[in-house]
Amino acid sequence: MASSDAKLVNQTGMADLMTWRDFEALRNEMRREFRIEDDELRGMIDEINQKMDATKETVNAMADQMTDIQRTLQTLQLAVDNLTNQQQQQDEHPDEVPGRANRLCGWAPLGRHGRGQDEEDGLGKPKFSIPKFEGGADVEEYLTWELKIEKLWSLHPNYSEEEDQACFFRI
Repeated sequence: MASSDAKLVNQTGMADLMTWRDFEALRNEMRREFRIEDDELRGMIDEINQKMDATKETVNAMADQMTDIQRTLQTLQLAVDNLTNQQQQQDEHPDEVPGRANRLCGWAPLGRHGRGQDEEDGLGKPKFSIPKFEGGADVEEYLTWELKIEKLWSLHPNYSEEEDQACFFRI
C-alpha cells in the first residue's frame, strides 16, 4: 500500500490533501477519544445506578415504616374506639358503678380521708443553712466554698448522690 499512501483521498485542492496514513492516524485518534469518553460515560452510569439502588432501598425502607405506622395507627384507633364505647356505656348507666358520682372521670380514687397522694420529689427542705459565696472572682475561694458545700451535703443523712446533685443545682 505504499503506492496508495501517495494517492490523494480527496483531490479538490491543495489544502484538502490527505494521505491514507493521515486518515488512519485520525481514525485511530478518534477511536481513542471515543473509548475514553465511553469509559467516562460508563463510570457515570454505574454511579447513577448505584445511587438509584440506594434510593430504591431507602424508598422500600420508608414504605415498610409507613406500613408499620399505619398498623400502629389502626391499633390505636381501635383502642380509642373501644374506650369511647366503654365510656358511653358507663355514661348511659351511671348508677351501676357505686361511688362513681363522687369521683371525677379519669382520676384515681382518693386515699384515706379523701386525700390524694402527695406528688413531691421527696427532697423536702434541707435542715441546715448554706453559707453564701462571698468571694469575688478568685477561683481558689470558689473551689474552697464548693468543697465546703459538698461536705455539708455529704454529712446530711437523707440525701443520695442524685438528690445531692439535683439540690445543689437548685441553689
